[in-house]
Amino acid sequence: LKDAFAPFNYILSAAVAPITTDLGYDIPALETTADFINLMTYDMHG
Repeated sequence: LKDAFAPFNYILSAAVAPITTDLGYDIPALETTADFINLMTYDMHG
């Protein structure tokens, strides 16, 4: 998909949840298929 976007100057990003990052994502594979990987974080305490 990333390669298909390249001719149009589009970027591909992935938003991943931190709780499952080390349990369910292949980070090295994502690095090669996405331009940006965004770790979703939230301030739950104020």
